[in-house]
Amino acid sequence: MSGKPSSYFAQPSKRRKSFNYLSRRSLAAPLVLIVLLTNVFMHGTMAFAQSGMSDAGELAENILADLGEESVERIANFKALSDPENIAQSQRKILQLLDVAQSFSPLLRETEFTAAAAGRDIDAAKGARLPQVTLTGQSNYSGGDLASASRATGKPSVSIAAQYPLYDWGRISANIRGREQAQLSALERKTLVSRQVSVEATSICLELNKQRAITQANVEYLQKLQDLANRIGKIVAEDKGRASELLQVRSRFLQGESQAEQIRSRVKEIGLRLERLLGANQQSLCRDIGASLMRIPSESQILDGIAVHPQIQLLTADYEQAKANTEQISAVRKPQVNLRAEHAPMAAGITNDYAQALTIAATVPIYDGNTLKSSERAAIERSNAALERIDAARNQLRSDLLERAKQAAANFKRAADYVNLLEVNEKVRADFYLQWAALGRRSLFELLAIQQEQLILRSGYFTTLYDGMIATALIRGTLGKLTEQQN
Repeated sequence: MSGKPSSYFAQPSKRRKSFNYLSRRSLAAPLVLIVLLTNVFMHGTMAFAQSGMSDAGELAENILADLGEESVERIANFKALSDPENIAQSQRKILQLLDVAQSFSPLLRETEFTAAAAGRDIDAAKGARLPQVTLTGQSNYSGGDLASASRATGKPSVSIAAQYPLYDWGRISANIRGREQAQLSALERKTLVSRQVSVEATSICLELNKQRAITQANVEYLQKLQDLANRIGKIVAEDKGRASELLQVRSRFLQGESQAEQIRSRVKEIGLRLERLLGANQQSLCRDIGASLMRIPSESQILDGIAVHPQIQLLTADYEQAKANTEQISAVRKPQVNLRAEHAPMAAGITNDYAQALTIAATVPIYDGNTLKSSERAAIERSNAALERIDAARNQLRSDLLERAKQAAANFKRAADYVNLLEVNEKVRADFYLQWAALGRRSLFELLAIQQEQLILRSGYFTTLYDGMIATALIRGTLGKLTEQQN
């Protein structure tokens, strides 16, 4: 390097001063920005700690108003569900629920009208055994090339005729039996619909209670997070460096709040289905109906109930009706003997002289294009099909109810396991909180994890418990023993 050194390199002290000045100017702006962002973050997190409490409290208030705190506590106490007082109260509540559901059901009322109409059909069929009497009035006119003495001049006349079946090879009797079986089928269908309405109303109520209980478990989880946020907020007020912990709690809170709102939406949907079954403002009927649904009918009770189930009785009546229809068609193909008595004018419109006649007639179809023969064969095939439907329904009921019984037993056992896990987890959770708050031996992440584990266990407990109750309600409702106490 030639020449004289520049002033910058020649004056090291000046160079250092310039460098320090530039460094201070370049670092000042980021430091100010960091301080501002920290203050904004602290203000936001502290505001969350204050406002979140009111949100969680309002959500809890709405849930408890819908469900009733006492009801949830009773369900949460698994061992208390077998208490005789709780079982008796549950049976009373189910009776009230079913009374409202059945009185509100238009489908059930339709079956009542159908059964009443079937009874009138029997009366009509029996009427064929009695004499059929007809009265006829007429006034005849005639003209043309006839002699005046043979012309009808319009003189009014009245004739009376009575017809009575002497022998019909059991045609009328078969028709009556068919109508009686149709009435029996209608009555069994009414019983079947009544049970279906009862099962549906009870199942929807239990599903509603399950979702409400899970929602309350979420609300209690949010309240614990809020309490934790309040505590951390006080710590952050003294130690700014722990503000990130408050952000972690807020993140968990928002996730839990979103989940609780989703469950509340399901609660509203189920409430609309319940309104269709019970009418408006009847959700209070769903409270305290679970305790009597903890006892599953035995396999022998299930099989005995299937033997007299209305679905089996209905199909049996359909089979008997098809048989009666076959007998009726078979009888029509044979001679029908009738007695006819008549009092009528000898020449209507011409003379007022009357004559009486008594006639015995036998009629038999000679050829009808195989119509009756084909109808008889079709009736036989329908009766065979009805017989097969009986076996299919019996097998389906047996399979469904026994499988439901296994599912209910498994759910109740799993619910008992959840109770044991909840007791252990509650102790661990309390220990974690103490170690985090007082001793600092647990991280916030571990504390949040154990809180969420408690929520998962409680939700699982309510799910399995109510699923077991729903399965039991379906079994007992199908057997017509929904309000009976099982030993």
